Amino acid sequence: MLSSCVVYEVESGLDTEAQYEKLTSGFRHTSQGPEVGTLLTDVGNVERTDRGVEFIGRYDIEEMRPVRENEDPYFAALHKVTVRITDQYFILNSYDSRNKAAKHVGDILELDNDEYSQVEFSAAALLGLIADDASELSQQTWENPTEHADTATVWGELKDSSLRTEFDADGRPSWARFESEEYPGREAGLSTNKDSVVFGSNWEFSEMEDYMFSKVLPNVIS
Repeated sequence: MLSSCVVYEVESGLDTEAQYEKLTSGFRHTSQGPEVGTLLTDVGNVERTDRGVEFIGRYDIEEMRPVRENEDPYFAALHKVTVRITDQYFILNSYDSRNKAAKHVGDILELDNDEYSQVEFSAAALLGLIADDASELSQQTWENPTEHADTATVWGELKDSSLRTEFDADGRPSWARFESEEYPGREAGLSTNKDSVVFGSNWEFSEMEDYMFSKVLPNVIS
C-alpha cells in the first residue's frame, strides 16, 4: 500500500514548542455544520520529533448515507490525517484532499488560509530528484511527449532508456516511480500534477520526512 504526502510551507514559520504545549493540553475546535450541528476537530498521539512535532489530526466532515424514508441522511463522519510539523513546514501523510485536510490542520495550528501554501513540484524538480536518487526507474509519465500524444506512460528499466531521453526533451515529465538510492529496497515517486510524493509501504513517517528534507525540497528550492 502506498502513502501519499504533501508539504505546506508556513510563511511566518511555526513555534514547534508552543504547538506541542497547545496540542498536549487538550486542543479542541468546533464549528457548525448546516445539517448535523457541531463538527469537532481535535488531535491525538502527539509526540516530539527531531524537527518538531507529530500528531494525528481528527476532524468531522458532514456526509450523507443511504437511509430509509423519514430518516436523516446526514451524519458527522470522522476523518484522520497524520501530520508532522517543523519550524517552516507541515507534512500530511495519506492526506484527504477531497475533504481538504490542510484546512483542518490549519485550524489546529491556528493559521489563516493565507499563512500557508502547498509546495509545488515542477518538472525540473522531478527530473532533479530522479538524477539525484533514482537507482532504478520503473515508471514515468509525460504530458505532450510527442505532437501526436497528450500523455504517455512507460514501464520497465527506464533510467538509461533512449525513449525516456526523447520524451524528457519533448514533453513535460509529470510522474515517476523509482527505487531510492539513499534508501535501498524502498520505492518512492513524485507527481507534479498532484504536488505529492509517494512512498512504498516499508517507509516510516520519520523516514519520509527525512527524505523530504534531504532529497525532495533541495530540488524544489534549487
